[in-house]
Amino acid sequence: MYNLVNKGAMAQVSASSLTGRFSKKKSNFQIQESSEFIASEYGMDTLYMFYENAEAIINGQVCFKDTPDKVKKKKFLGIF
Repeated sequence: MYNLVNKGAMAQVSASSLTGRFSKKKSNFQIQESSEFIASEYGMDTLYMFYENAEAIINGQVCFKDTPDKVKKKKFLGIF
């Protein structure tokens, strides 16, 4: 995924993946909870960027893209 995003692809993050609460029905509570998580962990600027990008996609406009950080894979039991 990193290579694709680094080359310009867009990725979608769901409220469920941020909150860890997966269900077939999405609720306003999950959206609010994920918004609060983004604001507390990454700041209001990042939260607004997500909202503005969602609106830009709906309107067929250009989205803001930031350079992705490569995530290190965790080793299973520290050995794999």
